[in-house]
Amino acid sequence: MPNQRRTPSPRWLWAGVAVTVLSAMGCGDDDDAAPPSDAGPSEPVKAVWSMMGYDSRNHYQQPKEKTLSVDNAAQLVEKWRFTIAGQPNGSPAIAEGRVFILSTGGMYALDLQSGEQLWANMDVAGTASPAYADGFVYVHNVSGQLYKLKAEDGSLEWGPIATYPDQPRCDGTSSPILAGDTVLVGHSCGLPEVTGGEDQASARGGVEAFNIENGERRWTYYTVPESGENGAMVWSTVGVDRKAGVVFATTGNNYTMAGGGSDAIHAIDLASGERKWLTQVRDTDLWSLGAEDFTATGQDTDFGANPILADVGGKKLVAAGDKGSSFWALDRETGEIVWNYGELSATHTPNYGGVLNNGAFDGKYFYVASNEPPSDSLLHVLDPADGRYVVEPVRLGALVWGMPSLANGLLFVPVDSKLRVFKAATLEQLTEFDTGGTIAAGAAAIADGRVVVKSGLRYPFAPNALPNDQVICYGLGEPGEKPAEPEKDAGSGGAATFTGVYNDVIVATGCSGSPLCHGGPTGGLEISSKDGAYEALVNVPAMGMNLQGSETPNCKDSGMLRVAPGKPDESLLMLKLEGKQPCGTEMPPGSKLSDAQLEQVRSWIMNGANND
Repeated sequence: MPNQRRTPSPRWLWAGVAVTVLSAMGCGDDDDAAPPSDAGPSEPVKAVWSMMGYDSRNHYQQPKEKTLSVDNAAQLVEKWRFTIAGQPNGSPAIAEGRVFILSTGGMYALDLQSGEQLWANMDVAGTASPAYADGFVYVHNVSGQLYKLKAEDGSLEWGPIATYPDQPRCDGTSSPILAGDTVLVGHSCGLPEVTGGEDQASARGGVEAFNIENGERRWTYYTVPESGENGAMVWSTVGVDRKAGVVFATTGNNYTMAGGGSDAIHAIDLASGERKWLTQVRDTDLWSLGAEDFTATGQDTDFGANPILADVGGKKLVAAGDKGSSFWALDRETGEIVWNYGELSATHTPNYGGVLNNGAFDGKYFYVASNEPPSDSLLHVLDPADGRYVVEPVRLGALVWGMPSLANGLLFVPVDSKLRVFKAATLEQLTEFDTGGTIAAGAAAIADGRVVVKSGLRYPFAPNALPNDQVICYGLGEPGEKPAEPEKDAGSGGAATFTGVYNDVIVATGCSGSPLCHGGPTGGLEISSKDGAYEALVNVPAMGMNLQGSETPNCKDSGMLRVAPGKPDESLLMLKLEGKQPCGTEMPPGSKLSDAQLEQVRSWIMNGANND
C-alpha cells in the first residue's frame, strides 16, 4: 500500500456565520474536568473521561491511567454489564465514580465499580455522547434539544433548548463540548437527506454556542451560505483549541447543490462565531438518498468524525480522516494542508467506507481504523510529522463502527462486536472481548482501572450488525475471578401490553429516537413518546410514502390500518415486523426482532391493542 502524500491547493471560502458542535471541560486543555464538587480534601481526585473524545482536543486518550498497563492487560476480565433501554450509541462519560450513559431509551448514571443503576431520566434520550463538567451532565438529544442535568440525580438544571430552531426536522447527532463558559454542539439534518424536497434543498449544517450557566444562545455558525449550496452537515463533535480560542468543525457532503463548505475543515472564532478559515479537501461530493433516481452523483467521501488537535515538533495541527479513506493534517493557524495520506483502505462504499470515526492520539502517533467494505478494515499508526507508517497496518477482519482509545500504552479498538486490546507501540494484540453486540459510534471510556464500552448498533446500512443494548465494564481480575455472567438481552419479549411493547420493542430497537425509524415524522408517524405512539398506530390508516425512485407500492394506497385491534395479520405494523409487508419496507431498519418480541407484539394486537 503506497504512502501517498499530496498537498493540493486549499480551497478557501468565506461566507456566513455558523459553528459546529463542541464540548469542553471548564479547565485547561491538558487537564481532566474539574474534580467532583463534593470531594473532601482528604479524598483522592478520581480520573475523568469527560466527553466523547476524552477532552476538547479529541485525543481519545486517558493520560492519568496507571492501574492498567501492557504488562497486565491479559488479566482484564468482564466486571459487570448492564442492559439498557434503547440503542446505546456514543462514548460513555465517567466522573464522580459514575458512568453516564445516553441511549435512545433514556439517560442513565451507573456506579463505575459495581454497575448498579444510580438514576435514570427517561425523558432525555439520544444517540450522542454526554459531556460532564463541575457536577453537571450536558446532553444533546436526537431531536436537536440541549439539556443540562445534575450529575447527582439526573434532574433538570435547564433545557430543553432547541439547538437548530430554523429547521425543526434537523437532529442532534453531535455530542456537546464544553469550553470554559460555553457549550457547543454541531447540527445536522439526516431526515431531509432521506426524504428530499424543499427540506433537503434548504438544509445546511452548522455549529451552535450556548452560555453554560443558563443555556442562552451566543451565536450560530453555518457551514454553507443561505442560498446556492446545501448540506455540509456537522455530524460529529467539534474540537476546540482553548488557548487560541478557535473551534474546528469537519463537514459532510453537499446534498443537491455543490459549494465550498462541504468535505472541509472549518476554523471558527470561539468568542464571536466568525469564520477564521475554511479548507475544502474534496469538491465533487454531491450525495443524497433522496436523489431523484435514488442514486448519488458523489461517493459519500466526506468527514463524518470529529477533528483531532495535535501539537507536533512545533507545529499545531488539526487532523481528520474521511470516508474516502484519506487522513488529512492541516496547519491550525492557516488552514494549509501539511500532508495527506490516501488509500488507508482499498475499497469504498457509501455510508460505511473509509474512516467512519476518527482516530486517537497519544502525543506521538495517530491511531486510525479505516473500513474496507464489505467486511474488513485496517488499523494504522501514522507519524504526525509526515503521515508515514510507524508499523505495518493490521487487518482487523471486520468493520469498525467506533473509535480507538488509549491508556498507558494500551490501544482499545472496537471491531464489530469485539473489543480488541493492542500494545499501542507495536500493534501486538494482547487480549480481546466479545460484547455480544456491534459496538457503535463510540469509544471505550477509561478511568480508574476500568474500561467501559457500549454495544448494540442498529443501522439501516448494517444489516449484519448485532443489537444487544449493553453497557459492559472491564477491569483487572482477582486471582480465580470469573467474568460476570451476561444478563438477558433487552427486548426478549415481555408483557403483551402496550407499555411492554413500547419499552421492549419500540424503545429497545431505537425506533423511538432514530430519524430513519420514526424518531422524526417519517410517513407522518411520530413515536418518540408512548402516548403519541399509541395514538399514531391504533386504528390509524397507513400514510407512508416511499422514497423517490422506489418501485415498492406506497403504504398510503394500501387501505390498511397500522394496527387493527384483534387482527394482527391485517395490521401493517405486524406484517412489516415479520417481513411480510405488502408495501414499504421491513421494520425495524438494520435488524430483526426476536421471536419473543414478535410474539409480544402479536399478542398485544390479538388481545385488542389496548392502551394500558
